[in-house]
Amino acid sequence: MDKKKFVSAAALTAVFSAAAIFAMYFDAKPVWIGLPVCLILVVCAGMIAGEFAGAATGVISTSVGLYLNINHYFVPEKFRSIPEGISPEKLEKLEKSIASFHAEAGEYASTIAPYSLIIIIFAGLLGFIAGKWLNKLLKNTVKTDSKTPNKAFSSKKLTYMSMFIALAVAINTFRIGNISFSGFPIICSGFVLGPVPGFLVGGIADIVGFLVRPSGNAFNVAFTLTSALTGFIPAILIIKGNKQKFLHIFIAIFVGQIITSILLVPLFRLWLFEHPLIATMTSAAIKQAYSIPLYAFFYAALERAIGANLRAARSQ
Repeated sequence: MDKKKFVSAAALTAVFSAAAIFAMYFDAKPVWIGLPVCLILVVCAGMIAGEFAGAATGVISTSVGLYLNINHYFVPEKFRSIPEGISPEKLEKLEKSIASFHAEAGEYASTIAPYSLIIIIFAGLLGFIAGKWLNKLLKNTVKTDSKTPNKAFSSKKLTYMSMFIALAVAINTFRIGNISFSGFPIICSGFVLGPVPGFLVGGIADIVGFLVRPSGNAFNVAFTLTSALTGFIPAILIIKGNKQKFLHIFIAIFVGQIITSILLVPLFRLWLFEHPLIATMTSAAIKQAYSIPLYAFFYAALERAIGANLRAARSQ
């Protein structure tokens, strides 16, 4: 490995390791969400940056993440202190909630601690395998010419992915209330780069977005999956060709948003937080009633304005 590639791999290792450590630190106890998210990021690091970065990310992130989760677990704001002037009934209920949280956190630590070494070794091997073999399985997801090495993630494709992730996180961070169009860069990434990069962009953008602007609820990989599918589903439905028609774009986005935003997200909210299903689905449908046409219109406009550049990006 030459110096330039080593520096790139080391930088990606640092980025993915930091994200994976945060995912484990903000683990939604007692659901144990942080570890699966960490392993997903380890696989992503291996696929994108190679076996060295994958193995290093696996070992570093699980070692630090397990240490923090076992010895210095994250305590949500509502469990940190008791407000002044609280009524005796609420005080009793809050004290029980705090005791329950710490009991669950302690049980989590005592359960996972004996397997720490196994988890660290497994994560390192998983990252190595992802970089060594999984990248080869995905190499046909892009078209290349004779002057370009045939690999799943070229440097230009990584640059585009980083741009889409940054746009999605920025839009989500500066949203007004529940109004956000962060799904648009994720959908664009799938259209422009393909289903697999779109899936990765959606998943990573959700994790980074939560770290930058945490929601009121605990982090959960279920919503990371829906964000990843936001970039994946429209990309596999779009009709390939030199120019995308508005109707094709609209149908692809419509199907993707129906599955993710109107069906999966409300079902996950019902399952995890007991939010009313019909009310949640109705609210999501109202939002998508204007989001879907806008997304389709904006991407169709991009196709007309810079279609040649978008088609070139698909072939990188």
